[in-house]
Amino acid sequence: MQLNNPADEVELQIYRAGVQEREDGSYLVTMNTSRGPILGELYVSQGSKGAVIWSASGRPGTSNPRRPSVYASLAQELTQEGITSLRLFFRTSGGEPGPFQECVLDILGGVSFLKGIGAAKICVVGHSFSAAVVIKAATLSPKIDAVVAIASQLYGTYEVEQIAPRPLLLVHGLEDDVLDHLSSRMIYDKAGEPKEAIYVEGAGHSFREKPEEIKDILRRWLTEQMGTGAFEGT
Repeated sequence: MQLNNPADEVELQIYRAGVQEREDGSYLVTMNTSRGPILGELYVSQGSKGAVIWSASGRPGTSNPRRPSVYASLAQELTQEGITSLRLFFRTSGGEPGPFQECVLDILGGVSFLKGIGAAKICVVGHSFSAAVVIKAATLSPKIDAVVAIASQLYGTYEVEQIAPRPLLLVHGLEDDVLDHLSSRMIYDKAGEPKEAIYVEGAGHSFREKPEEIKDILRRWLTEQMGTGAFEGT
């Protein structure tokens, strides 16, 4: 897969992907690529057709202080709703993700991996910097069926209208002092339908003040879009 912008002459090829079962029933995923290994944690719902990619920085088995643990726990819980989750960790030499285009390639690599194991529909979820990454990835890949952008930055989102007619959910805390909620409002205004924006009272950038509320929002929306019921009659 490659970026479509002629100015970004970069591509990524997956040579081999391996999975290793862990004690909790999840799997450690290693995608060996032309640009280095991409690591992930896979939570499988047997027989599921819907899958979610949760973008992350750091390494499997470690927590990111900028991202609430609700995302990791929700990835496990959604297996009961017929949804497989891949927590995908960006290739990065430091504590911060980047460069932007490399992270977009990582998401596209995750999409190819999930398609390879039988996912029929894929939603990508990102927070802050990663929210813009998943928006950009969706503008490049028709294999992405839905997008969730949480507390998104503006950079990288300028072609968001290209996601339509695939569904887009934007979530932002009204007390965010890192990225003002106006950024999500601007993304929403430019995006095509179907789209939904939820602004959470009393929540900051990482939603530590409202962990159960963000978890409920994501569970509801992802279950509607990717859960077992989303495939009934198809």
